[in-house]
Amino acid sequence: MDISFVIGNGVSRKKQPLERLTNHGKVYACNYAAVDFPCDHGIALDRKMIFDLLSQYKLDCTLWSRKKWCDILTHRKTIFPLSGTPYPPVERWDLERHWSSGTRAAWKAAEDGADIVVLLGFDLWNKGTNNNVYANRDHYNTDPVDPKCWIYQLQQTFLKHPNTSFVSIQGARWRVPEEWNDLENFSKDTYKNLWEWLT
Repeated sequence: MDISFVIGNGVSRKKQPLERLTNHGKVYACNYAAVDFPCDHGIALDRKMIFDLLSQYKLDCTLWSRKKWCDILTHRKTIFPLSGTPYPPVERWDLERHWSSGTRAAWKAAEDGADIVVLLGFDLWNKGTNNNVYANRDHYNTDPVDPKCWIYQLQQTFLKHPNTSFVSIQGARWRVPEEWNDLENFSKDTYKNLWEWLT
């Protein structure tokens, strides 16, 4: 069974021993998480973020971004291009330019053949504050972000990879988006159960 872990940047994953994940499957990390945790693949779509990662940090993972940034930015470390728009767009949020690093990382993990994709730190809901662990770092919005685009893009990811199981690891009170309730290949679980399962 091929298991992949995708590290998003919601505050729910703070203080979790995410470095342990590499012992159990491929790890995909978004933006600065690719610096903070050992991972196989780093996903960063923002041009300034990519430039910062390349110029300020030593990355020990394969780095992926939008093709246009791969063509523009030259560096001793190769940046690999993600596929363009993942599927023919119907809605505004389907367009490649609207996808975020987190949703593209989830898509790539499924595209790479994972049987199970475990999502960590995909918190979505913000209660009026920015709930990103990097909210005070460069290249991050300090205001709360409306999660509707992430909810839609992840829904499409789940729908278009019906043979992949997606599990969101959250606190017990985390609310599943209504749009996901009837998806047979999506479920949620807790960090406690995750670490017990991986032991």
